Amino acid sequence: MREAPAELDARMKRKNLNAPTRTPEIALAAPAQTSIDSLDLKIIDALRAECQLSNKELALRFRVAESTIAGRIRTMREKGVMKVVAQRDVRSLGYEFFCLADIHVAGRSVKLVAADLAKIEEITSVSLLLGSPAIIVQVNGRDRKHLLQVLEEEIGRVRGITTIETTLALEIVKFDSDYGELFSQ
Repeated sequence: MREAPAELDARMKRKNLNAPTRTPEIALAAPAQTSIDSLDLKIIDALRAECQLSNKELALRFRVAESTIAGRIRTMREKGVMKVVAQRDVRSLGYEFFCLADIHVAGRSVKLVAADLAKIEEITSVSLLLGSPAIIVQVNGRDRKHLLQVLEEEIGRVRGITTIETTLALEIVKFDSDYGELFSQ
């Protein structure tokens, strides 16, 4: 019989092992000075396919000790090779519109403008660019009225923004979340 996730996490903590967090997505980043081997890749692929696999199940599958699995997961997390993340499905949250907005900045630090933009709930990504525009953001809107409200009242009020140029996505053909930023700022 399989243990409930909370019970398993508590038991793993008592044993001082890091069980993988029970969330549906595993993100990867290119390791800077870290090498990973075929076992590491197998662990990542298995957790991507079935995020709630226990260390014991992984150990049985790959014919290694449970402590090996726990150590590999812990090392990959510590070195920034792997992080378990939860993703929200924006459509299930009621967001029907996806917009890219080029943000032109003057009279204020681009980093300060970006920091203010990052506080807006409907903005899911803020990227600093080399050249013009200085910033590009991804914005979600529940409907046209809501998207316009976010653009005008939320983004438009950020000090230092001179121009906002938007592109509305009609359809997203590919959105690969396997490779995401793992570092925190």
